[in-house]
Amino acid sequence: MAIEIAINPTWDDLFDLHLPTLSLTDLGLLWRSNHLIRTRHIDRKTGKMQLRASGTPYYTHLVSSAILTLWINPNPDNPRKMAEEMSAALLHDIKEDCDGITDEFLRQTFSPEVAFLVDSLTREKDNPHDYSRKLLERTWVNPAVAEIKLAENSHNAVTLGDFSQSKQKAWCLKVAREYFPFFERATQFIPSDRRDRFSELFLQTAETVHRQLSTLGCDDPFALSKSV
Repeated sequence: MAIEIAINPTWDDLFDLHLPTLSLTDLGLLWRSNHLIRTRHIDRKTGKMQLRASGTPYYTHLVSSAILTLWINPNPDNPRKMAEEMSAALLHDIKEDCDGITDEFLRQTFSPEVAFLVDSLTREKDNPHDYSRKLLERTWVNPAVAEIKLAENSHNAVTLGDFSQSKQKAWCLKVAREYFPFFERATQFIPSDRRDRFSELFLQTAETVHRQLSTLGCDDPFALSKSV
């Protein structure tokens, strides 16, 4: 049975899950994350919230990533950890997309754990080619790194129709070549109580990506030139 992935979720969709069970302190992490992404993910040309190619707010991608992260690891016995991981999922692009967001700011505004997760998910501009290695090393410290990365790629995979065919091909090739080997290796670091869910979502995402590549005439992404 296919995992249902919310395409254009709202903050209420996220809140209606397990969030009513969180303390006010833990809810504060999520409210601050919500406020930050709504005020900082702004299109510099229009001054309005960033939009995806479909015209939907970019915010929906971040919320869907948080919902899928919670699906992989509900953390029923550790609500603080739940709140930190969902906050990191909401903020996973903040350092790459927004100027002035530092690790110290994230530690002070959220928590050291949120800062660690967001930094782990950030591709360094001066060393982008070691990103997969960084992801794996950080996953060994905290498996939520791989879980959030899979969650955000899973949402991207089901919204590819928002983009041109050339962008679809480029994204699918990058994911198949760079992230799929990482997810396969990262599975060993995922705790046994949620490994099956991680593997199930990975398999569904891989099938979606390879199906799209086949539609685009790329049956074997590893046989194509890296320059495609």
